[in-house]
Amino acid sequence: HGEDHRPWSYNQKTEATVKKYLDTRYRMLPTILGAGIRASRTGFPMVARGDLYWPGKAGSERNDQYVFVDDLLVAPTWNTSKSRTVWVPPGDWEDAWTGDRVTGPKQATVSVTAGRIPLFYRGGGILVLGPEAMRVDDQDWSTLTLEAFATSASSSTRRMIYEREDGEVTSVSFDAGPDAAVLSIRGPPRKWVIRLHLLAGQSVKKALVDGIVVEDMGIAAVTIESQDRPRQGFWVLGGAGTAPAPRAGPVVELLVPSGGRERTVKMELTGEAFV
Repeated sequence: HGEDHRPWSYNQKTEATVKKYLDTRYRMLPTILGAGIRASRTGFPMVARGDLYWPGKAGSERNDQYVFVDDLLVAPTWNTSKSRTVWVPPGDWEDAWTGDRVTGPKQATVSVTAGRIPLFYRGGGILVLGPEAMRVDDQDWSTLTLEAFATSASSSTRRMIYEREDGEVTSVSFDAGPDAAVLSIRGPPRKWVIRLHLLAGQSVKKALVDGIVVEDMGIAAVTIESQDRPRQGFWVLGGAGTAPAPRAGPVVELLVPSGGRERTVKMELTGEAFV
């Protein structure tokens, strides 16, 4: 409706930006399909206004922002303004572009850069990603990436992933707190890339898979620090091996080999977290 929405009708920069968002959407397919199946079965929407989650909270009724798949706060822009206000819901939230953490509920002013929709990750939230693909059926789910976001308060989150062929369920639970992060996965065996996004000032003291210290399994827990000026330019949810946003805490990443139907990853945390 209205203006021409074909990205190739504009310029190469616009077309490249739209392609990045489409690539991100396809990486998020395991999460999006899981939320879609839940919506079809329960009626709980994939996209919702804040007051569905936080009824009665002043600011939650805003119509110019929304929560997407439970763990992302999206605040679109419609003009060339360099900033906009966002109602930040209760809890810890991380600006996906800058890495700045903010604790709600509160009104916050965020900078707006061309091509970058204001976006926040929920502390304690989890997103399951697949590799880039051109079609849903072509995406390889033999290895999935789990992005988990640490929080300064205790929280528990559970999400469901559904196999495309037969609907078999994978349950992913994330119990987060200031001293430890525990991920429990139950479902068909596959490889997992676990990426724990720490708060600034945090580090991992010990990492265990199924109760075994990862070094004893020949697995390395790699710490990836943020980059002030990344060579290729920063983009959100880049997947395995990518650095966090410029002012974010580090990401601790480990590859969990395919094993049984129940896997548990525990990371013991140390350091003083700054939010």
